[in-house]
Formats: sequence, C-alpha cells, structure tokens
Amino acid sequence: FNKYHKLYMEIMKEIHEHKSKSIRSFTIEDLESGDGILANLGKLSGTDEDYKKAWNEAVEKYKNGETTLYGLVEESSLVANLYNKIFGDFIICSLPRNIIMAKLQNSKIDIASLQPVLDFSGLILMQALSVRFNLKFTKKFILPKSIETAIQNTLSAEKKGIPSFIEPKVLANLTIETSKGKLEESPFVSKLRSLLEWVTLNCSVESNKEILNHDTKDIVSVTHRMFLDSAMLTLNKNRVLISEDWVVSIMAYCPNNFCAMSATNWLALTRTDLLQEIDDYIFGLRYLGCEITSDHIFKIPFFFFFTKKQVLPVLVENIERFKPVSAVKEATIRLIDGRIFTPDITNFVLNIFISPLRQQDMLPIFFVKIIKQHLS
Repeated sequence: FNKYHKLYMEIMKEIHEHKSKSIRSFTIEDLESGDGILANLGKLSGTDEDYKKAWNEAVEKYKNGETTLYGLVEESSLVANLYNKIFGDFIICSLPRNIIMAKLQNSKIDIASLQPVLDFSGLILMQALSVRFNLKFTKKFILPKSIETAIQNTLSAEKKGIPSFIEPKVLANLTIETSKGKLEESPFVSKLRSLLEWVTLNCSVESNKEILNHDTKDIVSVTHRMFLDSAMLTLNKNRVLISEDWVVSIMAYCPNNFCAMSATNWLALTRTDLLQEIDDYIFGLRYLGCEITSDHIFKIPFFFFFTKKQVLPVLVENIERFKPVSAVKEATIRLIDGRIFTPDITNFVLNIFISPLRQQDMLPIFFVKIIKQHLS
C-alpha cells in the first residue's frame, strides 16, 4: 500500500506543478480568466474555435476526396462513431452511380464476377440495408478477421462498461433487432449482436496474412490498419471492395487488380429488386453523391420546415457537384405546371435550377428567365 500511495502522491504533485505532459490541473480562477468560463470550458473539452476550424477543414478535405473517412472517426469509440457518421448528421460522400458505371465500362470490369470484400463502413451499411429491406445474398462477402474481432470486443465492452453514445437520430434511422430474452439490452448492444449474427451468416472471415510481409510500423491507427486489411484482401484477387469511404472509389479501376464502390452502388449493379426503396432511404440519410430523381426534388418543398432545412443544403450541394440536370429539369417543370406559386416554391425552384449554372453554363440562361416569367 505504501508503495502505491507514494507513487500516487508523486503523480498528483506532478499534475499540481504542471509537469505532467498529458494531464493538467486547473482552478476556478483559471476558468474565469481570459475569455471567460464558456470559452475555457470549450478548450478543456476540445471544442473551442480552433478545434472547430480544424474539424471543418478536415471535413472539406474529405468532401474533396483528399482525406479518408477513417481520419474523421474517433478510435476510442470506433464502432459507435461509425454508426453515428453513417446514419447521423455527418454527410457521407460517394461517387454517383453513373460515374461508377462509366469507370467499370472503361476498365472492362464485369462487376458480377467479382467477389465482394467489406471494410468496416461497408459492413455496417450493408448489414443495415439487408435487415431493413430483407435482402438475401447468394455470394459470401469477405470480411477481415480484425473487423470481426473489433465488433466482438466492442460488444463485450458495451455489456460490461459504460455504454457508448449513439445519437437518437441514428437509432431512428436504423432497424434494431431485439433477441428473445434480451429485452433489457441497449439498442446498440442489440445492433452489435445482430451484426455479428449477420457476419456469421453472410461472410467468409479471412486473416490478412500478406501484411506480415510489409513494414507497418508507421500505421499506428487501429482503424487504418483494419481498412488496410480490407484493401489488401481485395488487391489482385478478382474482388471488389465495398466501402463508404469514397476516397477508394475515386481511385482508378484496374481489371483483376483493384475496384471499389459504395454498398448501394454495388447493390444497384448486381441486383435490381428494391433498388428504388434503397435509393429513397439513402437520399433520406442525405448522402452526397446519392441517386437523385425528379421525385426526390419535387417532394422537398412540401416537407416540414425542419426536414426541409436539413435536406435542402445537401440537395443543392449534390446538384452543384454532380449536376443531375435531367432530374432538375423534370422537377422544375412539374412544380411550374402545378401552378402552386408560393414564395417557398418560387425560391426553391430558382435555387435548385440555378445551382448547376454557378460554375459553368450547363443549361441555357434563357430558361431561367422563362421560369421567372412563369412564377411571376
């Protein structure tokens, strides 16, 4: 006892004298100094203006395909954070389906002949879609052993320790399966349990033995190591990587070498059933690069205010980036023909129609004038 008490006192002394590199002590006077209590608490919690600026810059890099999704995921609560990213307020990016189809055609890749490999994000979304839409698969998915182990460890920790935080919106967007006799489980524990059951039923779990032949000392992130396992199990093996990290989808496709795409794009290219329902669901999650139809656009002005406020900025960004011109034109004409000229609909039509024109003249400028005349 004396030994540990002495060590404890030494540690506390270091903290008090600010000699510790990882822990700092503070007083009420410290909190009240400088910019005030709220600003200082923000710094202590890691959510001050400097943090927000760095985070926003990282998100912009992700949206531009310059950094990976996994660089924005907290490792301390990896699985919960991935669920929060994929089904919450974070904007997941993916390449539109027409671009993926063009890449496959140019590379002469037959997607139906490739065995699918799942990374962590691909697994989470594929399982969620499978449960929600009762999808059945004839071909097994390849899953790295490291990912299965991470889920097992997370499930064990959730049952014994402090539960991870799952956003209420995420739970609303997920289908939670509760096992018989497990009614006392948290929704996240139920989801982890069903995720492992789905892996057992639909996946062939493989260890990435090839990584032993490589120097990995610079890969300190467990998250990046698991992604590397998925990528290496895909390379040169007539396989396709299913991932919601769009950085790998942007990479060039090489026949019999490497090919990657999102879960919904893979489903669209390998099966046709329930495709519209799946696209509607992903549109509701506000993915950047999701399939956008004239029906999606047409319905937005009639959404409740809060829903419209969330969906509209992502829709406009989708239109600006990927220019679904046909869908925009069809929706615009339908709204004009409807003769419901409220200020909201007028502004909405002009907003979505002008979006493709902000960077280059994708549509004739005179058509905008015609719309204004119709709506005046």
